[in-house]
Amino acid sequence: MNDHRTAMLTAREPLKLRAMPALAPRFLALWQRCALPLWASSPDAAWHALGAGYGASDRHYHGAEHLACCLEEFDLARALAQEPDAVEMAIWFHDSILVPGASDNEQRSSVLFEDLARGKFDDAFVARVSSLILATTHRPENPGPDEQLLCDIDLASLGCDWPRFIADCRALRTESLATAEVYSAAKLRFFDALLARARIFGTDYFQARYEATARDNIGRFSVMLRTGEFC
Repeated sequence: MNDHRTAMLTAREPLKLRAMPALAPRFLALWQRCALPLWASSPDAAWHALGAGYGASDRHYHGAEHLACCLEEFDLARALAQEPDAVEMAIWFHDSILVPGASDNEQRSSVLFEDLARGKFDDAFVARVSSLILATTHRPENPGPDEQLLCDIDLASLGCDWPRFIADCRALRTESLATAEVYSAAKLRFFDALLARARIFGTDYFQARYEATARDNIGRFSVMLRTGEFC
């Protein structure tokens, strides 16, 4: 590991991202594993873009902590990934762009990765990571194993204990610019769709780990939305 390079990356980024110093060496290691030899030591532009996104002051939920939690969940389930480096790179970039109210944040995040990665990685790797990022819309009808793993990681916080769950809900609400009525309706559509599934989590690992608690949390929170107790 290049400690000097890691220190340079970390020092340039917003305070929110610098608060999690373990992220910088991890990203550098991933970049060096995956990049073409000429670019293996040059992740500066990508790290700056990630810092600008996840370290932004309006990231109340989708910030560095969410990113770190996703990486922790991935570490626990890494053996399930067919292309672990591609899945991890997709985790890093899946919320790199967040425009409140926009319906194409995943597409924008995918494009950002493509712009930063083009010519620095094998074309097939770039295409694979881009497709994985797009899977976090949670709308693919027949997700592949790695797409399903990534989606489960992204939804894992639904299975947290109730105090953490409701804190996450409040953080997400703070990020939104929508009116209470619009926000509640959108949340209920999303949660009702999740509850209508035979299982929220597609992988057996996450289903066993989080399914029951996630259903309880969503059911309890949905009542709060419908009665106006929340928002």
